Amino acid sequence: MVLDLVRAGWDVAFTHWTAQDERMPWGVDPEAPEELRKHVESLGGRARAIEADLSDPVAPARLFDGVEREPGNVTALMLCHCASVDSGLLDTTVESFDLHVAVNARTGSPRPRPGSSPTWG
Repeated sequence: MVLDLVRAGWDVAFTHWTAQDERMPWGVDPEAPEELRKHVESLGGRARAIEADLSDPVAPARLFDGVEREPGNVTALMLCHCASVDSGLLDTTVESFDLHVAVNARTGSPRPRPGSSPTWG
């Protein structure tokens, strides 16, 4: 999606979460975020890779603040995140369920902040 947005003329900031990738069977590629950023630049676009633990309730506000402080406009903030475990409803722990909701539902919900400039559509 990042590359599609860049090809359409957008400047993109995107998140990644190394700790989650380390828990997954595919593992983590520590070079992937920087490789994607360089690929974007090779296409003439701008991108920022931001490590973010989106289970932290203040992480989204920090992301917006950081993106807004950087020179130039960012057209899109791509939240590349998930929290997932291989379990069913009856054997999922409360902690796992809470993490799932925090990262997968709460973080991506539009919550305007006082004085914020992003628009939601």
